[in-house]
Parts: sequence; C-alpha cells; structure tokens
Amino acid sequence: MNISKILSALALVGSCACLFAQTADEYTLLGNAAYKKGDMAEAREYYAEAVKAGGNSAELYFNAGNADAHLGKKGSALLNFMKAKLQNPRLREADANMRMIASDNGINLPSPTSTQAIVYELSDYEWSVAAFLCFWGVVLALFLPPLWGKRNAAYVFLAIIFACVLAFCVYALIEYRQFKNIAVAVTDDVALRLSPTEHGIISSTVQEGAIARVLHTHGDFIYASTDSGKRGWAKKDQLCPVSQ
Repeated sequence: MNISKILSALALVGSCACLFAQTADEYTLLGNAAYKKGDMAEAREYYAEAVKAGGNSAELYFNAGNADAHLGKKGSALLNFMKAKLQNPRLREADANMRMIASDNGINLPSPTSTQAIVYELSDYEWSVAAFLCFWGVVLALFLPPLWGKRNAAYVFLAIIFACVLAFCVYALIEYRQFKNIAVAVTDDVALRLSPTEHGIISSTVQEGAIARVLHTHGDFIYASTDSGKRGWAKKDQLCPVSQ
C-alpha cells in the first residue's frame, strides 16, 4: 500500500469520525487532532461544533482562541480567550494570550487593578458560593448565640468579618457581571444601527476586535456602547457578548 492510499484511508477515517461525533468532547478531540497536525481551519470548525454541542470549558475556548489567532481572526481569538478566562480565571495562558492579541492589534484593553486581580482569582460561581456562606455566617454569628444565652463582642466581631467578606463577594460578582457584558466585534465593519432590525439605519461601524459594552438586548440584537462613544444596535453574531 503506497503513501497516497494510506493518507486517503486516514482522511476517510477522519471524515467518518466527524460524521459520528455527537458530543462536545468528541468534537473537541477532533479539533485537538486537527490543531496538532496544523490544520487550523478544520480545528476551528470542530471547536465551533463542540460549542454548539454544549461544550463550555475554559480549555475548549482557549484552544479555539489559539486556532483563531493562527488564522488571523483577531476578534474571534480575543472573544474566545475572554470566554476561557470567564470559565477559569486562573488559566493564566488565556489572559496572557488575550492581552497579547489586544496589544498586537492596537486594541484598548485596560490592565486590571490590584483589586480586580484578586477578584479574578476565583470564578463568579466560586464568589457566589462564598457570598452564600458569608451571608449565613453573618446570620448565625448575630442570631444563634442569643438563643444559647450567649452574646459577647467576639460573636459581633465575627459577624463583622463575615459582613466585610460578603461585601467584597458582592463587589466581585458585580465585576463579573460587567465582564460578561463585554462584547467583541468578530467581523470587520460591524454595523451599529438606530433600531434592532436588519434594515435599521446605520449610525456608525466598528472594526474587528473592537470592544463594546452591552447595554440592552432585543432578540438577535444587542445595544452596545464603545469607549470611543459609538452606540447602536448590532447583531449578536457580529458583535458577540462574552456571556453568549
């Protein structure tokens, strides 16, 4: 059997695997295989299918972002790295690649403050759990001791500690909500319209990789605002929210 027949057989096996792949994990494995052999376009397609099949892991978005970056799709790469960070903020490579893409393409991406850096040590789910526990810590520290006939400064101090941590948890969740409301232009000349319709009057456009903040949603459209002051309705598949 010559080399060409072997390659044809491998291609046939790959095609069959694609046809029978149904789960996000299976599509992800196919994407990883395509990525390793250097076929970034094929890897990107498989990763997209994995997302459609319900894949939502940081590793999936990170790999998709790398494939996008190799293909020069800066908007999609930036979006996927942001999604990876949202799922696992401790995946340092995602944050580093996100900032590298932004820096290389002149995209304004503010550096996190020291407080925000602490926030991104945990995910929004983890902050939610911490907030829940701290809330009940406050309740128990304030109301449980009197039921036992005990009430002293130590319990009050403990309640204050829980309350302070709870306040920071709420701040962290607000930060995550703002991060989820970021949208990235994944195509060039994304139209910002005066109304959420296909034929709405175009007020301005934004370029691929531009970052905007989502203010409202309406069906397949979002109303977004950029740092430069541009506002308007755009389609979600062109100006994609990080939370989508």
